[in-house]
Amino acid sequence: MFERYTEKARRTIFFARYEAAQRGDGQFIEPEHLLMGLIREGRDMLRALQPDIRTEGLLQASYSLVPVNRNRMSTSVDLPLSKNAKRVLAYAGENSERFGHQEIDTHHFLLALLRQNGASARFLQQYGFDLKTTREKVRNFVSNSSGQTQSASQRSKLRQLIASLPDAKLEMAIALLSEMIEEKFLMRKVSIAEKLATFHEYYKPHIVGELNGQHVKVVKVKGDFVWHHHEHEDEMFLIIKGALRMDYREDGEEKTMTLQPGEFVIVPRGMEHKPSAEDEVHLMLFEPAGTLNTGNVRSELTVDEPATI
Repeated sequence: MFERYTEKARRTIFFARYEAAQRGDGQFIEPEHLLMGLIREGRDMLRALQPDIRTEGLLQASYSLVPVNRNRMSTSVDLPLSKNAKRVLAYAGENSERFGHQEIDTHHFLLALLRQNGASARFLQQYGFDLKTTREKVRNFVSNSSGQTQSASQRSKLRQLIASLPDAKLEMAIALLSEMIEEKFLMRKVSIAEKLATFHEYYKPHIVGELNGQHVKVVKVKGDFVWHHHEHEDEMFLIIKGALRMDYREDGEEKTMTLQPGEFVIVPRGMEHKPSAEDEVHLMLFEPAGTLNTGNVRSELTVDEPATI
């Protein structure tokens, strides 16, 4: 069924399944879950179409479409698509064929959600995505980006170039391509110390990995953060260096704990908390992709789009 889907399109459906296990009745993947998956995986595309949009805020706002499932299911459960969600995928396929594309990608999902004209479409329209204008923007986006036609042309040129290389240069080219492929597709180890050495700002999370719908982030902290909570996300704090003070409110009382290197704490969704540190602390965060660092609060410390390093 998904042979024509790009990796981003497949990941969109994966994230939709993740969201369906957390929100809704837990029985089907609905168009609203596809919307959430699209926002998670199609950020670059959405920003290209609407340069002033903040996708982190967009994801948070989309959660209002589907209530949290208090009896959350395992995210590994293979939930079926609802009739409306199947219709969205069918529309996406039609959009791809209409554009003359060989593959189905995230921009085809966007147009399909708008065409389905349900709650997701109305939500997107609030942020300036109407079907007619967005279709034209998608057409320009595909023609100006490294879309399918351009990629095919580039692959053809690359094959011609490789065929024309003498043996010595060919060996160098193969070695270089092998390094590029290994970097992109194979497992690789990551040095936390090296990642932390690339920045110096406090309370500015940086993404260093992603797995199963979760972002792995590193951050340096010093001084006080803001009181906040995350309505839909649990967070894990793992201390790498220094001592982190975590203030939190539980059962109407304000409490405090101190975390040392090698210790971690999971802050449940909905719990008010405020990290702080007298001296510089290095820590790692594990949280769902799209989690806003200040949660329900906006301040000068809010980071809408964490950098990937």
